[in-house]
Amino acid sequence: MFFILHLSRTPVREALIELSKVGLVEIQPQRGSCIAKIVYELIGESRFMRLMLENAVLKLACESISQEYMDKLKEYLRMETIS
Repeated sequence: MFFILHLSRTPVREALIELSKVGLVEIQPQRGSCIAKIVYELIGESRFMRLMLENAVLKLACESISQEYMDKLKEYLRMETIS
């Protein structure tokens, strides 16, 4: 793979190690690497965490938005609903 992309082995190996640390890749010594199996329990947990983070970010954004910017957003929304 690395030779097709004109990369040396080191960055590819380091990327695979990082991916294995977060559970996305399984490294099998003397055999190679493969994509890790999906743990379905983590899918629900990940979706919950994403929803909580998105809501928190949206709340912070709404608290700090200027009236001028809010008016622009309302105008964009109005234009979108017309078309």
